[in-house]
Amino acid sequence: VPTEAFHLSPWWTNLWENPVTVQLTHRWLGMLTASFTVWLSLILPKPLKIERLLLGILVGLQMLLGILTLLNHVPTARATFHQLGAWAVFS
Repeated sequence: VPTEAFHLSPWWTNLWENPVTVQLTHRWLGMLTASFTVWLSLILPKPLKIERLLLGILVGLQMLLGILTLLNHVPTARATFHQLGAWAVFS
């Protein structure tokens, strides 16, 4: 956990006003989503094999796109595709 996270008072303002806390929360939600996807793919019935594969690919691409977006200092086009990827995953 970065030392700059959760420095603001009251604590809940960190969730939208502290960029470090926002990024930390975003990463953890991404990991939770990826873990949930793996779990979901294990419990879905065998006839849904294509859907499980598609969901896994979408989540993997979403994580890769998010990492690349950060490494390139959040270019608008890539950030927009990351947002569209989130829409596709949750659809």
